Amino acid sequence: MALVSRLAEVARYHEVIGNFVSQDLQVRYQRSFLGMLWTLLKPVMMIAILTVVFATLLRRDFKNFAVYLGAGLVAWELFSQTATTATTSIVRRGGPFFTKVYLPKAIFPFAMTFAALLNSLFFMAALLIVVLALGHPLTLWLLLLPYAILCFVVFCLGVSLWLACLTVYLRDLEHLVDVLLRAWFYLTPILYPLDAIPEKYWFLFKLNPMYHFVHLFQACIYYGREPDFLSMVCAPAIALFVFFSGAAVFFWRERDFVFLV
Repeated sequence: MALVSRLAEVARYHEVIGNFVSQDLQVRYQRSFLGMLWTLLKPVMMIAILTVVFATLLRRDFKNFAVYLGAGLVAWELFSQTATTATTSIVRRGGPFFTKVYLPKAIFPFAMTFAALLNSLFFMAALLIVVLALGHPLTLWLLLLPYAILCFVVFCLGVSLWLACLTVYLRDLEHLVDVLLRAWFYLTPILYPLDAIPEKYWFLFKLNPMYHFVHLFQACIYYGREPDFLSMVCAPAIALFVFFSGAAVFFWRERDFVFLV
C-alpha cells in the first residue's frame, strides 16, 4: 500500500510533470529554424536513410521495408530516449530542486519518459505519412496499438526509475547505457525480421524483453495480424515487473539522493 500511495503522490504532481515536458521540448528546439517540424522530418529522414542502406544496398527482398522499419523504430526511439535522458534525470535535473522546494523525486524520470512519449507520437504521425505514401494496407489490428503503447510506456517508466536511481550511485552508468543501447538495438529484430535468423536461435531473441514490445508494434502496423500469444502475455508481465520493482527500489533509496547529487 505504501508503494501505491507514493505513486498516487507522484500522480498529483501531473501539472509539474507537464511543465517539465514542455520545457524539455522548448529547450530541444529553441533557435531551430524549423522548430517542432523536426519531430516529423527527423523520423522520415531516418526511415529513408536506413531503408536505402538495408533494403537497396543489401538488396533485401522485403515489401514496404520502410513501414516494417518504422514500426520497430517508433518503439525503439521511445525506449532509447527514455533510457538516455532518464539516466541523469536525478543527477542533473533533480539536484537543484531538492534543497529549494519539495517535489516527489520520481517526477523527474517520469517527465523524461513522457517527453520521449510525446516525441514518439510525432514519430507515429510521420510513420503514418510513410504508410499512406507507400499505400501499405492498414487493418483492424491497428486498434491494438494503444494496448502496445500502454504496455511499453509502463515498461519505459520502470526502466527510467531503475536507471535514475542507479546513476546516483554509479555515475559511469550514463556512458555505459549509451554503449549497451547500441548493442541492444542490433540484437532486436528491427533492421531485420526474426525469420532472417536460423530458427534454432529464435528462442534467444525471444529472451530479449524488447523483442516482445517491438513485435506488438510490428504486428499492429506492418503485418496487420494478431500478435504472437507469447508477446501478448510477456509484454504486460515484463512491463509490470520492471515498473513495480523500479518504483520499489527508487522509493526505498530516494532519501539518499539529496546527499549524493
